[in-house]
Amino acid sequence: MRIKSIVSLAIVASISAPAWSEGSGDAMRGNAYAHMMCDSCHAIGVDDASHNPAATPFRLMKLNFKSGAEFATFLNTKHPVMTAPMLTENQGDDLAAYIATLKPAAAK
Repeated sequence: MRIKSIVSLAIVASISAPAWSEGSGDAMRGNAYAHMMCDSCHAIGVDDASHNPAATPFRLMKLNFKSGAEFATFLNTKHPVMTAPMLTENQGDDLAAYIATLKPAAAK
């Protein structure tokens, strides 16, 4: 059962990732990173609530970045209340790929 979930997540990530992260982001790594670094404030699942009411749930985020590097730069420099994140470009791609898996097909 767990294998089916992992394969399904990988397929959804490859289909629904934003164009700039196509082929470069790994949704499973992004999910792991989100659990480690983001879920203390953000809702990182499809229907959970953010622990910090001011923190946008991942499923509602609009990623208007041109690259994983640009996303990582935003998180490293302009994200409010972030505790020394220092994301790499690849981690930015992975996190964006994971966030894309949370979007309903009609909302993309």
